[in-house]
Amino acid sequence: MELVLLRKIYRNLKKMKKSILLLSAFVVLTSCNSTTSDKKEVQGTSDLKTAFIDTAKLMDENLEAKDIKSKYDALLEAKGKKFDAEVAQFQAEASNFEKNAQQYGMQWAQTKGAELRKKEQYLAQQEQLIVREAQIEGSKEMDSLVKRIRVVIKDYGKEKGFDYIYGTGETATVLYGKEENDLTDEFIKILNDKYTASTKKVEEKK
Repeated sequence: MELVLLRKIYRNLKKMKKSILLLSAFVVLTSCNSTTSDKKEVQGTSDLKTAFIDTAKLMDENLEAKDIKSKYDALLEAKGKKFDAEVAQFQAEASNFEKNAQQYGMQWAQTKGAELRKKEQYLAQQEQLIVREAQIEGSKEMDSLVKRIRVVIKDYGKEKGFDYIYGTGETATVLYGKEENDLTDEFIKILNDKYTASTKKVEEKK
């Protein structure tokens, strides 16, 4: 009996803990390059004050994003262990099926085979459900973080007098920029310091 879905389940479980959340956050952050000026028309570009941020690096090194990812990695790990037990039980039943099919005859094999196929489909659905639930819940927190990062970037741009702050990364929109115009490390520090301070306040209240 070929257990095609079961093999797919194992492959998908190995991929489950990869950076689903960071990828979705990166797409959201880069979907609209951060503009810090409300000007509708610009006469020229020579007097514009611009800078850029490596959004992929910004998310990779953001402490809050790391904490969110760790939280949902742990959730997937816990659910994955329970799922592994169900898969192991299914494997045992499938192994016994192959051993007992000849002994108990065609009718038994057909009935048991149909039962195993239903369980196989159920496991595939459960695997998809585990990943989808973690994605939905994790994306809510990551989307909230991205919105707050955009506010910080916008406020920074206004305060420092920038006309534009561009986003770059894996889907680069800035093909060249002087190193002195790269604000990535500065924003990593700003955001991480802000997050560290907020977590300290929460701990002090406990």
